[in-house]
Amino acid sequence: MVTIVLGHPRLMSDIEQVKLVIIPDIHNALDYCRQKIILPNGLNLEDVWAAWAEQQEQRLASPGARTDFVELCQAGCVPRVLASIIAIVRFAPQLNEWWYETLGNIKAGQKLILSLEEAAMALKNFYAPGTAPENSKTTDFALPGLLSPRGLAAHMESHRDMVMFFGELAGKFEVKSFQDITRYLLVGYVRRATGRCHDRNISGVLGEIVGPADYDEVAQRMWRNRNYERLEQHLSMLPDLLLCLSLAVSNRT
Repeated sequence: MVTIVLGHPRLMSDIEQVKLVIIPDIHNALDYCRQKIILPNGLNLEDVWAAWAEQQEQRLASPGARTDFVELCQAGCVPRVLASIIAIVRFAPQLNEWWYETLGNIKAGQKLILSLEEAAMALKNFYAPGTAPENSKTTDFALPGLLSPRGLAAHMESHRDMVMFFGELAGKFEVKSFQDITRYLLVGYVRRATGRCHDRNISGVLGEIVGPADYDEVAQRMWRNRNYERLEQHLSMLPDLLLCLSLAVSNRT
């Protein structure tokens, strides 16, 4: 069984209350995955998650990064949860381009939100029962591989909501990039699970998966000193939930 150390000073009060509510629900979800969701190859989703997490560890090409992963787990991180965070961090640079294009220009973002709202409303009004012209298609059909009109309208509204959410996140929480969020998740989870920041181990993993290759403990400590407390004020519930997930998983192993 992996030992979880509650070392973050705020967690000694808050997380003890939060986990009493959240962890039983996580246990139930894990039990459901284990007992009810059986894949064609006979495995359940919980087994697949464990196998996938091991693959994520093996994807760390350098022995140093794999050693850092192992040491973080030995210090208190749960491998499956840590591997999942690392996968999100690995994917962050691809989302970061979208982040800058969508949120880098506030006025452009506001125009996009308005355009999406107008386009979605136009589709819904045109295809609303009893409002379409006689020569129009009133049924919500879709060609193979394409969204139906109402499906397209719903997709536009979902994209609008996403742009609005991340716009508010960037402005209110002073988030500079999606990479900052994912890096904070990693640091916040490690700090909660182990009681320490482990800048050396984290820098070894980050240098491997997102670079630069010479990213070291000093650079990671500088990033943490500049950004961690600011992000912690607004996003602390996210690593809190990851710790609850870790506690639920570790109690089952």
